[in-house]
Amino acid sequence: MAQWEPRYIRDVDLPFCISRVPIRLRLCTVGSGDLIQPIEMSIEDRPRLVVGGLDSYRYAPDTEEAGYPVDKDNFLILQNRVGFPSKYATLGPFKRADDHHLPDIPKELYETKVL
Repeated sequence: MAQWEPRYIRDVDLPFCISRVPIRLRLCTVGSGDLIQPIEMSIEDRPRLVVGGLDSYRYAPDTEEAGYPVDKDNFLILQNRVGFPSKYATLGPFKRADDHHLPDIPKELYETKVL
């Protein structure tokens, strides 16, 4: 399996589930994936092809006082089966306990390129 490289996703290219977050709260969204070698997963007892993922970082005023002004939400990008109106679907958000509330955007993302 190839190593996925993150890229910043421009606001105009965000899926609806992320673009509906008020722009004043959105910090950045990074995505990565592989259309050539998707990962097969069982989701809701059905085989699905995961072709990518998104990490969305947003300002979190409710947890800022506790030292965690950033929230991170994770999304999967799934390839739809033939016959669906769109080729891809976004599943999420997933909030992982170990990295949902953050003190800042990860430093390694400062060097990430724009898709």
